Amino acid sequence: MFEKVKAQKYLSQIEKDVKSCSQQIPIFNENRDFVEFEFMFFFYFVYDYRVYHKLKPVLRKAISDLFIENLHTIRESSLPRQSLDGMFDNRMSAFIGFIQRSKTVADFLDLSSDYLNVLLTVSIDENGYATGAVSDLPKIKKGIKPDIFTALIREALSLQSWTIL
Repeated sequence: MFEKVKAQKYLSQIEKDVKSCSQQIPIFNENRDFVEFEFMFFFYFVYDYRVYHKLKPVLRKAISDLFIENLHTIRESSLPRQSLDGMFDNRMSAFIGFIQRSKTVADFLDLSSDYLNVLLTVSIDENGYATGAVSDLPKIKKGIKPDIFTALIREALSLQSWTIL
């Protein structure tokens, strides 16, 4: 029970950062949950792997369960839980790959911003969440308007995450 309270505290901070960050992206309100969805994954990744990676496994599981449940409730009627789990895995794999390929924080932010731009563009165009598979990125990038949000995303990520990276 105590882990769930602590998990909620951590996720409340992430949600605060996400709300602040996502408002900088000029997208219609009906698609705002796509922006928040993608930023939640980014901030969850940063918090989990950069700040809270030393937490006890029980608390980390409570945070993960609550995080996924909160995301699932946004579009519960159109997003099966199993699909969300797959999207979560795809995004976490992407961010881990970005960390491994990055020599600096700036490199990580560049890779993450480009990735989030692709996900947001696809999500908005298709009115649904992108799967987030890194292997699909080159093919997807050919079919979208490039870099429509990348600069704004990078700025938002830099402003919100510089203290935790």
